[in-house]
Amino acid sequence: MYDFSFNSQSLSRELSASDFTIIPDLRNPQTRTQVLSAAEHHAEAGFDSLYLQRSRVKGRDLYQFATLSKELTLRKLSRNIKMLTKVRQSNRDEIVRSLIALLGEGEDFEILKIDIKNFYPSIDRNYIDGRLRSDERLPPSSYSVWQSFSRSLAAQAIPGLPPGLSLSATLSEYCMRDFDRRVANLPGVYYYARYVDDMIIMSTGQHGPNQLLNNVADKLPSGLALNLKKTRTIQIKRKADASPAPIDGSFEFLGYSFSISQKYRDENRFVRKVSVDIAEKKVSKLKSRLIYTVLDFINTRNFQDFEDRIKLITGNYHIYDYDRSFRRKVGIFYNYRQINFDPSPGLHELDSFWSKIVLSRNGNVCRRLHPLLTPKQRRRLLKYTFRTSYKLRTHYHFSADRLGELIECWKYEKN
Repeated sequence: MYDFSFNSQSLSRELSASDFTIIPDLRNPQTRTQVLSAAEHHAEAGFDSLYLQRSRVKGRDLYQFATLSKELTLRKLSRNIKMLTKVRQSNRDEIVRSLIALLGEGEDFEILKIDIKNFYPSIDRNYIDGRLRSDERLPPSSYSVWQSFSRSLAAQAIPGLPPGLSLSATLSEYCMRDFDRRVANLPGVYYYARYVDDMIIMSTGQHGPNQLLNNVADKLPSGLALNLKKTRTIQIKRKADASPAPIDGSFEFLGYSFSISQKYRDENRFVRKVSVDIAEKKVSKLKSRLIYTVLDFINTRNFQDFEDRIKLITGNYHIYDYDRSFRRKVGIFYNYRQINFDPSPGLHELDSFWSKIVLSRNGNVCRRLHPLLTPKQRRRLLKYTFRTSYKLRTHYHFSADRLGELIECWKYEKN
């Protein structure tokens, strides 16, 4: 039976392998006992203070805990809420697969793509407090830890939920659960999905996008508002005279671009062809990383760092997921596994861009790079291609420390 209490034994299960890497002294039983005892004390007496380290990443504030004992207490709270409510973040790949299947059906429909403005900081903690207080299943000890956490955020003038914490992700999903159910049941809606602050709705279009948008906005939890500047409506209704049919509409969602053909008859039914590629915004981001990497090499002349960063950009690797305590595969294949590989204009564009950087002598960056590379180094760099790494799922291994060093030169890239 699951243990909801905050005792040393249950709190010890919140320790992850990465904790022992970051704090090697945790292997000492005495140190570990001290940390767990402190975490148990925080759960009983509350946080006298809860200092969160803040960093500015891509124009957003991200937070992390400064003290492991307090982090363990809040990890346990997060797990308790998950166990009670069964809330979880939506799976990005599942959403994309469902979209591809539905978009390919020969029906007329309207797509509403919606974004929530300033999601985590705008969530009303009083709203969460009311929900938790009224949930009779939540043990008093868990509610007490939540109250202490909320008071500490208020004392530091941190609005809403701090982005970057696993507890924030859990509480935001808990906060949005009723909203998701209500939107999915709106008249005319036959598919709805949300991934954090990005939403997509497929509807019959019978009520019009404005009415549907107003209905969605009315159901948002306290504090949240739609980002109307990023809201887009796409109507998919035209019929083609022949196959292959021309494009009826396109949009980007969750890092992918979707192009939907006009419907055409395939044997005894109407269908649509759906082409899926890397979103233009993500292609631009990968190009920017290539440029940042080249500029770093021009300044440092460190070819090993240069080559390793190109491996990361073009290939695949593991990162440690601290929230779930496991190594997660990421990279060009795992981030975009739902694209149509052949053809993929995005992959072709990226490979063309990279080869021009390595071979060209024109332009400010290439002109500075060219004399710094030997013919052998140039041949080595050209071995790394996006298409090959995607097709073969080429994987590279780097330690957590090495990964941190390599991605440092991209920290100022725009989101």
